[in-house]
Amino acid sequence: MPTDSDTQQKFRIVNREYLLSLTDTADFDIYARMSSDRNGQPVLLLKKGASLDTLQSLLSSREGYSVLCIREEDHVRYWRVIEDSLQQMVNDPQTPVKRKASLLYTCARDTMEEVFANPRSGENMDKARTIVEAIIQLAIVDAVAIPHLLKLSAANYRAFTHCINATVFSVGLWLTIGKGEDKDLREMAYGCILHDIGLGEIDPRIINKPAKLTSAEYTIVKRHPRLGYEMLTGLIPDAALDVILHHHEKIDGSGYPEGLTGERISDSVKICSIADVYDALTSRRPYAGTRTPFEALLLMKERMAGHFEQENFLKFIHFLGDHR
Repeated sequence: MPTDSDTQQKFRIVNREYLLSLTDTADFDIYARMSSDRNGQPVLLLKKGASLDTLQSLLSSREGYSVLCIREEDHVRYWRVIEDSLQQMVNDPQTPVKRKASLLYTCARDTMEEVFANPRSGENMDKARTIVEAIIQLAIVDAVAIPHLLKLSAANYRAFTHCINATVFSVGLWLTIGKGEDKDLREMAYGCILHDIGLGEIDPRIINKPAKLTSAEYTIVKRHPRLGYEMLTGLIPDAALDVILHHHEKIDGSGYPEGLTGERISDSVKICSIADVYDALTSRRPYAGTRTPFEALLLMKERMAGHFEQENFLKFIHFLGDHR
């Protein structure tokens, strides 16, 4: 049972699936609470210094206690464990790729939700970069990892999961095309996973409106690339900022915020913009239902002609076909 000192502690929910996959020694106390009791006080499950591979049996002995928590003050230690183990897991030939993808996606989802909640934190920017590095490395180590990652994406649109999905599509397209150096790929993906960060500055009533936006509301939404750019200037590389600022630019100059055309748009932006639109079209958003991959590609080809670099778009279609 919790002690008096425990009841005064602030707790943070952590990734249950990921912690259950580890066998190292815990560098922090781990608590559990019932999933049905959001306000319930967590109980101590595993003390610091114990082996993490006993977590499953301990949870089994406490029926209903399925949510894992740590004390707020232990979050830095928890993240170090995640950081170290991600690299090992991605490169472990004994772990099935489906399992790698599942663990990485759930970790990315939790991490990016935290990043979007506090985007001005330099520590959170480092966390976003760690997720990007793991996605790229997994795509390189296991070519079939990308479809596994994409199968895990939620149908409902949320900004941070959309950014993860768009990053996976972008990395896959970049590797298919074979563009640039590793550094360019990493900075493109870093910008892509943060490309919609500025939406957090927009009134959520507009973002979540279950109907078509008015002209005035759409004008407000169009501010998000510049808001994201201004928010993260000085925190991330210029090439990543370029993706954030320009991901809504279009080859024919009809995009925003600067109306760039053709060669004035970087390769990174051209790739991210395709991934961004495709994932948005195939996700269930407040004002639109999901489209099938065929419907999305047909719409992009016929109704968005001139928005994308044609060669990249054709490569994207081939990439999707190869990774079905």
